[in-house]
This record gives sequence, structure tokens and C-alpha cells, in this order.
Amino acid sequence: MLVKKISKKKLKQLVKDDKLIIDCQKHNKNKIINSINNLLKFDKQVQFINCHDQELIMLAEVINLQDIKKRYEYIYDVVCDYLDEQFQKNNYCQFVNDVCVSGQYRNSQYKEFGCCYIYPRQNWMAKLAKKFMKNQGVLLLDVTSPTICPHLSGKDCRIKALSCKLFTCRYLQKKGVSFAIDDFWLLKKFFNKRQKTILQYSFYHDKEKVINQLLKYT
Repeated sequence: MLVKKISKKKLKQLVKDDKLIIDCQKHNKNKIINSINNLLKFDKQVQFINCHDQELIMLAEVINLQDIKKRYEYIYDVVCDYLDEQFQKNNYCQFVNDVCVSGQYRNSQYKEFGCCYIYPRQNWMAKLAKKFMKNQGVLLLDVTSPTICPHLSGKDCRIKALSCKLFTCRYLQKKGVSFAIDDFWLLKKFFNKRQKTILQYSFYHDKEKVINQLLKYT
């Protein structure tokens, strides 16, 4: 299937007063999103006219952030906020007395705090670290005994960890609740393969550390 984009030649024709001005009535949303790489290579401020789509308005804001770190932080915050909203609105984890819905149906001595409780024996990150993840730049948390995440304060997390927010347990996955990097076009279009791996699997690490790690592989 041919992916429609705005060609570089066409983009040159849309430059006015050193701005790239795109009429959303002439170019649909999918075509514009598929043209992100061309828009970035053009290195011009982008302005959408006749545009009422909030995602396209947000896209212009992202592209117009020339500082790469600020661009990454903006995208990181947008996706984190969206995931927070989804989990709160849909009550996926269904906590009762600090025990999530998965914990309510499994026989384990460690039931409280859901995914914020780290189990070394199930810590598949540690098994893959030497072979794959560490080489891909993923930030790992070395845990030798069952423990509550060090960033958990009471019932609230003190940090903004996108990997944790993307994660869902097997119980929720069986219920059809799962999130992947490419589910979010901002993550899909603005990050390369190695950066996506870092975003997906750097559990229990704060935004600042993750962003700095992403910048190493820009």
C-alpha cells in the first residue's frame, strides 16, 4: 500500500516568509503525519492553517521546538499524561486495599502495590541485560531481593517513568489492555529503533535519566 506524503518539492512551494505553511484543507492529517521526516529535514518553522485538529496543532509545537532535548521532553510528557488519564479513567488495575486485580487472583506472598513491587526471580530484564538490553542502552535497575520500587512514596510515584506507564501485566494483556511504543505516533515518528527500546524497557527510571539516555542515540 502506497503511503501518501507531501513531497520535498511540494514543501518548497509552501515556504512563505521563511515558514512552512501547510493548509489542512488541502492536505489531510494522515498525509501530514506521514510527512514528518520530510518536515524535520526541511528545518523550517511549521504553521498549519485551517486546522482544528489538536494532534496536528501539537505536531507543529513539537516540530517547532528546535532544542532536541525540549522536544523529547514534550513528547515524553504528552504520552505520560495520556497514559495516566487512561489508567485513572478506566481503572484498569482495580486496586482494593493496595492489591491490584491481578494480585487478587494469584497466590503470592507479595501482592501489594502491583507492578511497583519488583520480583528478582521474575526480573526478565536481568536475564536479558547482558545479551541485549544493556547493549541497546536500556537503563536497568539491579535488584537482588523482592522490594518495593524506591520511587514509590506512600501510594504515589515520585517520578515520571514512561516505561512503567506503558507496561501492563499478563492479566491485563489477556483482557486486551496493552500499550506499545508504536501505538503512539509521536513516539513512532520521532524516535529511532534503539531509542524506542530505551523508552519501552527502562523501567523504574526518571524522565531526566531516560531523556539523557535518548540523547546519546539521536
